[in-house]
Amino acid sequence: MARSKLPVPLPPLSEFYQVLITEPFPFLKLPKEIRLMVYEQLPITTNKHRIPMKDPAHHVTLVNPSISGIRILATCRQIKEEASYILMPHLIRMLRTPPEIRIEAKHLIGLIDFDEKFFQKNDILDRIMTAVGDRTTRQSIHRYRDQGAEAFGKMAFWVRGRGLLNEDDDDSVKAIATFVLRAYEYARTYPSAFYKYPPINIIVNVPGNYQRQTVTATVSRAMQIYHRIFFSTRRRRQVTGIAKLSWLFCRLAFLMALKSSLHRTLGVCIKLRHTRVEHGRSRPVSEATEHKIHVQIMQGVYDAGCNGRRLVYYGGVVQDGDEGVEMVR
Repeated sequence: MARSKLPVPLPPLSEFYQVLITEPFPFLKLPKEIRLMVYEQLPITTNKHRIPMKDPAHHVTLVNPSISGIRILATCRQIKEEASYILMPHLIRMLRTPPEIRIEAKHLIGLIDFDEKFFQKNDILDRIMTAVGDRTTRQSIHRYRDQGAEAFGKMAFWVRGRGLLNEDDDDSVKAIATFVLRAYEYARTYPSAFYKYPPINIIVNVPGNYQRQTVTATVSRAMQIYHRIFFSTRRRRQVTGIAKLSWLFCRLAFLMALKSSLHRTLGVCIKLRHTRVEHGRSRPVSEATEHKIHVQIMQGVYDAGCNGRRLVYYGGVVQDGDEGVEMVR
């Protein structure tokens, strides 16, 4: 009578999973058809990062689209040859899409400086425009991407600027660094001569129930003395008023024209998006309102002395639900 062989005992479950985790995955041993399917399924995602402004109550949103797993192209020559014709067209299309900054209408007062003084403080947009043209900042970002955490401190020093971000806000530093590199690559591939500098999109989200906002303008003491001596006028220390949406767009265009003229790296295309609200009636942007905003943007550029210099333009209305940079295969 033949004896039955005893089954080989299996290793403990924890050791089994440890082997699966530690051993490398034999990706190149898979059939080429399977590998191509993997490349085609790498998702294109849109990362949105809230960046605080000088007033912590207000923020802007940087939009950074990316292809998950794009670093697979750097693993070996065979994978690069196989995946390039699938991934590179999407990567090129992403690089040719204008970088996008979004801001809620209620946060415009945080982006616009209402203080009248001799020396204006830089904001996040100033830092981005400066970094795009600053070779040292870009090199520190590339060094961080190559070396990792060891080079983060030096990159953060160049990206933060002087007091623009909190010392512990590492996520905002990384988001700005990614946005700067993308804006730089876009500027290198921008083919059109319509703008003087490659434009970024600033999209203002306006809800259907938007109301006018109260703003307070402050005049510094030095500016008061200046007006009193040279113009024989007395300026009030603080002035409070009601800001209409069209006036905010005028002021935004004024500041963007000055920033673009000063830094000479990026132009600005201002767009309007109507967003729905959870409670209340949602109404589209009327042609009269859009025309008024368009006129005020042109007025803001004219007030900045940049009329005809192709720095700031009105880009129209982005329909609700149209993300603008969402990539569709």
